[in-house]
Amino acid sequence: MINREGLYDKIYGCICGLAIGDCLGMPTEFMTPEEIQERYGYVDKLVTPCEEHIHKDLNYGMITDDTEITLQIIEEIIKNEKFNLDIAVEAIVNWTEKRDVFNKSYLGPSSAKAIKALLKGVPPKEAGEYGATNGAAMRVTPLGLINMGNIQKAIDDAEIMSIPTHNTNLAIAGAASIAAAIATAMEEDSTKDEVLKAALYGAKEGEKRGNILIGPSLHKRIELAIDLVDRVEDLSKCAKILYDYIGAGLQTYEVVPIVIALFYKTKGNVMKAIEASVNLGGDTDTIGALVGALGGTYYGSDQLNSSIIDEIATINNIDFKAIATKLTEFILIQNNICQN
Repeated sequence: MINREGLYDKIYGCICGLAIGDCLGMPTEFMTPEEIQERYGYVDKLVTPCEEHIHKDLNYGMITDDTEITLQIIEEIIKNEKFNLDIAVEAIVNWTEKRDVFNKSYLGPSSAKAIKALLKGVPPKEAGEYGATNGAAMRVTPLGLINMGNIQKAIDDAEIMSIPTHNTNLAIAGAASIAAAIATAMEEDSTKDEVLKAALYGAKEGEKRGNILIGPSLHKRIELAIDLVDRVEDLSKCAKILYDYIGAGLQTYEVVPIVIALFYKTKGNVMKAIEASVNLGGDTDTIGALVGALGGTYYGSDQLNSSIIDEIATINNIDFKAIATKLTEFILIQNNICQN
């Protein structure tokens, strides 16, 4: 059984890994690998978005929706001491109002449409009935954390979190895959093969849920991504192969396979995996955030750059340690774990 210190480190690693990937990937989002190289060289530290970038409204080291909504969900879970559909909606609405998201460059198309419907009183299951992009996968790491070792509950909660904005099989498959992977990575003695197995199982389960839209099988795309980089050791080369053959746009069936494959190829150096993610092109902040979250959960915070964490915390006024401490206490109480 994992002790308090180990539990805290996994939670802290997850949250900080997500924020690092988000902030490093923000200035490179929706650029090609060639454009990233031309503008920034190789991104391995925080950089300011170039003048013509989509996120020119964001400054050096600022977080985007990936980190914001994750922290909002954690806040709502701790405040309400539980998670359900009402809390999922509350988290989304409170985040929308707190962050003035309709005037930000990072709000995705599926989320924007669904949130507007929610604010008009449209029922959650109807508001998100056509959302198929990766916004659902982006925000489910807290559900993996609070359901450590309980893959089925993590999948069920991931579906609930998806419903208000991404109530489709394509999106829920990605959310369920990430949540199941995080829940497994939270276990003290989990292996990368077990995390991969959980991710594939979550994808298969999620493919059966929500409003059914036409699209490729996520679990088969994950398997394909793993096969493509099977014999490749260098993470940057893995990222280039995945970009060329899987794609790195807003689609769930592009982003999630890349995240799982890059995590699977990581041999302890989470920062290198995050760097490969944010330099590959496409939806780099979400890919970087999820690779950082999964790697930070599995390997712990020691593999993360503490200086970058401190910079992000200061710039965005976030106390990562306090958040991780509160979530640790919540999980200990919920799971009746002896606090040693």
